[in-house]
Amino acid sequence: MRLKRFNREPYVLLLPSTLYLLLFFAWPMFKAFQLAFQTDDGLLTIAYLERMFRDAMFLEALGNTIKLIIAIVPLQFLLAVVMALLMMERLRGSDMFVYIFSIPLAISDLAAGIIWFSIFTERGYLNSFLHNLGVLDKPFLFLNYQTNWPFVAIVLAEVWRATSIVFVILLAGLQSIPRD
Repeated sequence: MRLKRFNREPYVLLLPSTLYLLLFFAWPMFKAFQLAFQTDDGLLTIAYLERMFRDAMFLEALGNTIKLIIAIVPLQFLLAVVMALLMMERLRGSDMFVYIFSIPLAISDLAAGIIWFSIFTERGYLNSFLHNLGVLDKPFLFLNYQTNWPFVAIVLAEVWRATSIVFVILLAGLQSIPRD
């Protein structure tokens, strides 16, 4: 009986990716946890966590985060399913929809934030458009923190930005299902 020789090739091919992940993800994550649980003297502490939980705005921020998750995730999933099912129907011109649906993937998060900010500001695109239609006499403050409009703006921007990646994942999954 002949022993099978150990094949190193897959491990050599994975080495650059592994080093990249360790250097740019694992090490910074380790350092972040170290900073969160260590004093300047190097002693372990949970004082920073206690301070965060005692902060007056912590519960409000946590509640807003949960509200955003509840609003955004189902909406993204529903829109992505509709988009993927439209693509699966192979309608005439549907290939063009893939490019249109994927536009947010090509835009950086910073650029998308600037675009959406310019839409909702007092002299932004939305106010200009509504004023030109005659709907508004004076600019409306969409980003006024005393209203729910900032929440709506965040939901719209995030749904636009991230639905495309959910769409790509669902479309790939649907295409792997046999037609029969």
